[in-house]
Formats: sequence, C-alpha cells, structure tokens
Amino acid sequence: MDCEQTILKKVPDGIEYTEITENLKIASVTVNGYKFESGCPGIMFFPDGSCEYSEIEVQDIQEGKRFLIKLNPYVFDPEIIEIQ
Repeated sequence: MDCEQTILKKVPDGIEYTEITENLKIASVTVNGYKFESGCPGIMFFPDGSCEYSEIEVQDIQEGKRFLIKLNPYVFDPEIIEIQ
C-alpha cells in the first residue's frame, strides 16, 4: 500500500513519520474501529490536542513482549497495557 494515502484518508502534505526502534514491531493499528494489519495507517491529531480513538499493538521481537497503546480522544495521556 502506498504510504501517501491510506484506505480511510489522504495524508496531508508536510506530515512527518517517526521511526520506532529496531527491536519493536507494530503488529496492528486500529483507528476508529478499523483494524490495519498492513499498509500505512494514519491517526489524525487535532489542534485541540485530541485525536481519533486508536489502538496500536507493538511487539518487542527480542523479548517477545507485546503492548497495546490506547489513544483516547477524551484522555490526554495514552494508556499502555502489556498483553499476555
């Protein structure tokens, strides 16, 4: 899938991507109930500090640990949960 456009929305000009460390792998991203397991999903952040409801599942490929990062538009800080 082309990273310039996701299934749900066009990526605006000037957007920067942050790379994660080599030992972490994104397993899936869920944005507003739609689960991406491949491609280049995007999460919209708004000027008021809110964002789309999103869940990002990451895995530490060296240690095998998995984490779920929840972004809630009504809560400022993300919630990070270790998955068993």
